[in-house]
Amino acid sequence: MSLLAGQIIKNLIPTEPVIINKVLSFDDMISISYQGVNTKKTSTKMIPVSAIETLELISLEGEYNFKGDPAKFLLYAEAERINSAF
Repeated sequence: MSLLAGQIIKNLIPTEPVIINKVLSFDDMISISYQGVNTKKTSTKMIPVSAIETLELISLEGEYNFKGDPAKFLLYAEAERINSAF
């Protein structure tokens, strides 16, 4: 997997998925500047090239993903509908 700016990946940090801002390659290490999806905290992490295989691509920033649980979406939509009625 090649890392590009704008990708949303999982397993870089244990607490949340991150959006990649910048990727720099050094011999056998890669520097990844990222921003947390939920916390919006930014940081930089150096990882070995071999660790790229452990990262999981979730989606691209601004791209819609329809892989969620439809039952949970239905509950959320119904809750929002009821909330907006009051």
